[in-house]
Amino acid sequence: MKKILLSSVIVLGLLSLAPSAFAESKSYDSLGKGFARAWTLTDSGGSGSATWEVEYGFNKFAIDEDFIHGYHNSKGHTVKLTNGNDTYSDSNSAGKWSRIDVRHAGQTVYYNFNF
Repeated sequence: MKKILLSSVIVLGLLSLAPSAFAESKSYDSLGKGFARAWTLTDSGGSGSATWEVEYGFNKFAIDEDFIHGYHNSKGHTVKLTNGNDTYSDSNSAGKWSRIDVRHAGQTVYYNFNF
């Protein structure tokens, strides 16, 4: 009986250590926007203590650059960007911005915001 109880406690403890899955995921891409000129798009939502914002796009300030920046005021969150070079990600805690700014590459860029 003690072994079963101890095993149950260990299993429940290990399950509580597993990272939680994100409840929402927002996906965007650069299709139809091109890379001859800089552009920025934004999306936002939620209300009260659960608001979020994401901005993504392409800029030509110093170098041709793909970017995504995400914010959630009450949840940890992750941004991800995939371009012709690689896939990049950055995470941050509630109330802080997660940011990716990388050299542009490829014909299409994919952007994700998870929270």
